[in-house]
Amino acid sequence: MPSDEHAIRELFTAWQRATTANDPDAFRRLMAEDVLFLTVGRPPFRGREAFIEMLPPEPPHHIDFDQQILEISVHGDWAYAVCSLNVVVTPRPGGEPIRRSGHTLTVFNKLDTGAWVLARDANLMPPPVKASTA
Repeated sequence: MPSDEHAIRELFTAWQRATTANDPDAFRRLMAEDVLFLTVGRPPFRGREAFIEMLPPEPPHHIDFDQQILEISVHGDWAYAVCSLNVVVTPRPGGEPIRRSGHTLTVFNKLDTGAWVLARDANLMPPPVKASTA
């Protein structure tokens, strides 16, 4: 059985795959029903289905991730992770890339099944800026 820390690292990988695939069913499995998201410049929003409703029917972009997990701390059925995250979003077809960089603080809850799910996420990346083409 993998350690809790390993399971949380795998959840981050699964989240990136779900993002790349624009896969609502995968996202549903990775989030608590009452998940809460905090983002820069927007009011908080709560709920798995609120997140799913924001997904476009077809992803209008390609996303590249560079994520470094700086810290994972497990406390019984709760855990948190601090990450440094760089994301480049390139609109299709061939639009100008947008880069977002910053930190995230994510809180996880361990279900009775032993699976970890995202419960709270504070995404501290500022509004997007155009990526340099140098």
